[in-house]
Amino acid sequence: MAEGSSPAERPEESLADQKLRLEVEGLRRQNRWEHAGARDILLLMALVAVAGTLIGVRRFDQQQEQELKKRYWEEQIRVYKQACNAAAAIAAGETPEDSAEEQKEFWHLYWGVMSLI
Repeated sequence: MAEGSSPAERPEESLADQKLRLEVEGLRRQNRWEHAGARDILLLMALVAVAGTLIGVRRFDQQQEQELKKRYWEEQIRVYKQACNAAAAIAAGETPEDSAEEQKEFWHLYWGVMSLI
């Protein structure tokens, strides 16, 4: 017999059996929807957790990149200041012999550290 058949089609079932059968069917339908809702909520929670983790990793990566660039720029400024000081001493010297040490320092910086940064 079909599940959705009327009581007239099931004469052997008592009213209590019919009521029990209908209650069980109703609970099964209800549980199916509750289970689907709970599953959807768990899936949504998992997706939010994964998205939060990915956003956190991305932000950490960006912060690390900014910190690395900051250290690079600080070192670059330090070396350029040394080169500027050496160039200023060379320019201020009256003869090339007056600034021989600064010339040596400038070329040392130019061909050394400044070629890296």
